[in-house]
Amino acid sequence: MTGLFRRDHRDRRPPRPLLLAELWTVPTALWAAELLWPHSLRRCFLASCGTGFWLQISKFSVYARSMSLPSLPGLLVGSGALTLAALVLACSAGSGGGGAGSQSAAGSSSSAGKAGLGGTTGVGGNPNANGAASGGGLSGGGSAGAASGGANGSGGTGGMLTLTQPVDRGGGKVVLEFGSTYFEVTPGHGARVTSWRYAGQELLMTSGPADNADMYGSTFWPSPQALWTWPPPPEIDNGAYTSSVDASHVITAVGNANAKLGLSVTKKFTANLQKEAVEIEYLMTNNGSAPKQAAPWEITRVPATGIAFWPSGGAPSGPAPLLATEAVAGHTWCTPSATPGVAKVFADGMGGWLAYVFGDNLLIKQFQDEPASKAAAGEAEVEIYVNAAHTYVEVEQQGAFASIPPGASVPWKVTWYARKLPAGLTATVGNPDLVAFVTQTLQ
Repeated sequence: MTGLFRRDHRDRRPPRPLLLAELWTVPTALWAAELLWPHSLRRCFLASCGTGFWLQISKFSVYARSMSLPSLPGLLVGSGALTLAALVLACSAGSGGGGAGSQSAAGSSSSAGKAGLGGTTGVGGNPNANGAASGGGLSGGGSAGAASGGANGSGGTGGMLTLTQPVDRGGGKVVLEFGSTYFEVTPGHGARVTSWRYAGQELLMTSGPADNADMYGSTFWPSPQALWTWPPPPEIDNGAYTSSVDASHVITAVGNANAKLGLSVTKKFTANLQKEAVEIEYLMTNNGSAPKQAAPWEITRVPATGIAFWPSGGAPSGPAPLLATEAVAGHTWCTPSATPGVAKVFADGMGGWLAYVFGDNLLIKQFQDEPASKAAAGEAEVEIYVNAAHTYVEVEQQGAFASIPPGASVPWKVTWYARKLPAGLTATVGNPDLVAFVTQTLQ
């Protein structure tokens, strides 16, 4: 084709200009395509055909001329043939969807699927209620009607657990239940954690020994113990708290002020559905008219058949009888059953975590690491206690000793994790694989 003149190689007549009606063949075909084609096919066709589109117009125009069709019939035949050809070209354009990447609750991701050349990358899927997610690749147009594989669909995002409702179970119990975790708080008894189960296994002492029946569950005290000697202040340790559950399913329990200390405690419990952990925030509030000094202290009572371990921040210490410990590869290991009778150990930690393992059950408490200089007098960041009958162990950690202005509150956060040991991982003193498993869980 040259300019607006054309000539069939079989036609020996001199070239002539295109008729006006023949020039309208192109817009008529485009108008027909506008009516007949879905939007996606039109876009795919225009993007993929390019110059070939005009070559097809030329061929059909020549064909109509060689048949000596009148202008109007040539117009209709040419338009219809061009529209049919366009549909064929559009249908032959390559497209392909990226296979959906999915992720199971265990966290393994499948391979993303392949799609056609020119295909765009699939977007990540959103997690569903069952903890799975998917992502799909968008289809892409092929080049000049050739279909081949497309771009990769991206893998799905990690799934999230679902919190079982209701949180307030009645009978004075509020519960965070999700995944394999069952976490129970009793507001009427010091807002104490009275049950913590993982995969059906109870991890806490749910009752105390005959000589001290209240030594069960997990509680909170102000430190140092010298502030209140013994027993612990009841308004903080085992008195009634007022509890509520907000729209985000956060449990808040507010205790009364202890007159001697001028302090009250609020506890907030939140389910971390992404990490399958429970976040606990303690707030000590100064209800007096003068500044108060105290450190936060969490006491968690567990069976006395396990091993406590933590990153070493200093040599263990304390008054006799002292629980036996071992230092192995930068960590301190304490086996309460190795020491007869009642005993305790004080130590500075490092890295902000304290773990306890018994059987195939692992408990981890994560918190802000503090230097030994921030501990309350006569106390330590990490403390392990076993009673005389070896019926329970207290796994304890403390925060920084600080001044609390009148009317102010000091927050302290602890995150609890429970896990089952993987097959082949043994709970033995100094096992580096056990430390690695804790580190991996906290990431």
